Amino acid sequence: MTNATGTPILVAPLASAPLTRANDWNERRLQELIYDHPTCLPLDQIEPGIGRLVSVCMELPLRVGNADNLFVTPEGNLVLAEVKLWGNPEARRKVVAQALEYATALFKLDYTELETAVIKADFNGATPPTSLYGLIDGADSPTESVFADRVTRNLREGRIVVLIVGDEIRPEANELVAGLQAHANFHFTFALVEMPVYSRPDSNDEFIVMPRTLIKTETVPRFTIRTEGGSTDVSDAGTDAREAARPSRRSNISSEGFFEAMAERSQEVPPKLKQFLDEAAAIDVRPEYLGSLNLKWDQPDGSPVNLGYIRPSGGEVWTDASYWKVDRDLAEGYNVHLAQLFGGEVRTGRTKKDGAPERWVTRRDGTPFRVEDILDQLPGWITVVQTFQDAVRERAQSGKH
Repeated sequence: MTNATGTPILVAPLASAPLTRANDWNERRLQELIYDHPTCLPLDQIEPGIGRLVSVCMELPLRVGNADNLFVTPEGNLVLAEVKLWGNPEARRKVVAQALEYATALFKLDYTELETAVIKADFNGATPPTSLYGLIDGADSPTESVFADRVTRNLREGRIVVLIVGDEIRPEANELVAGLQAHANFHFTFALVEMPVYSRPDSNDEFIVMPRTLIKTETVPRFTIRTEGGSTDVSDAGTDAREAARPSRRSNISSEGFFEAMAERSQEVPPKLKQFLDEAAAIDVRPEYLGSLNLKWDQPDGSPVNLGYIRPSGGEVWTDASYWKVDRDLAEGYNVHLAQLFGGEVRTGRTKKDGAPERWVTRRDGTPFRVEDILDQLPGWITVVQTFQDAVRERAQSGKH
């Protein structure tokens, strides 16, 4: 059987109409689309915790040529996108190498040089910004010095999301592998994004965009590259395949940023927290980096429960989400045991939309625990989780009879 994608249908209250593929789009038009509407890019599938995507510019001038699109987040994360229509076989062969060449050239810039290049770029008719920070200045933004430091660190460490965006993507796997292996030293996340555009026959200015991620790589810290003072240093972390499979070794941009924030709190936090994640993996608890570090476990019915999350800013530990997807008495037992372990209490606070009160583990004075406060209790947290898992499984089993 051959898989095929059907024609999208726009369903309205009084009528429905098939949408037609917008085959008249050129690369410039697709480039402008993602510049004007960066939410079209499925970053939630690629780097869920990367933050709000802001368009910086098009045609960013670099030493090796002009990169199609550059984006940034208030957290200082960088996203580079190359746009290609895939009717041209030459484009299919060269686009991966070209995108990574642009990324390599980008890493050789410092913050001031990047800002200078940005100001010389294309803004689709808009007035060029006076600074890179001016593009992200807002309520959720750090100070300019913090933002500049984060961008500088990502440039120095070769950390970026590289996207190939096309109307249709059918690459040869060996071409992709060859292109990626040549740049294995960089901490980039690489993804192919197919972005077909559809329109209604009677509309010229309304479009349906259907993005999907075809291939995504995860950065694994086997190699580290640092560029400083004009020189480049590449070191091998010595991570074999078995080691790299451990949760503490699997890495993406979101997780790297999280552990850097933890190291700023205390150098003791990252190693102990990573050991905790490895032990948690043995009982099927997985980390998800969605801004915060979330601890997820799939219940017998397949629905995930959030056992707690740690915020990178402040290092606060919260357990309110543990009540959301499980019987309330079971979640209460879990939180009571955790509060006893940490030396705190379970506190009732804000009210959810359904009227149920929110509860979570806090210190006895009502303030949240910080991750550095509970490092010695992390092994005990594993035991509390196991007790909770057993109770959930027992409840699920009794419900079957």
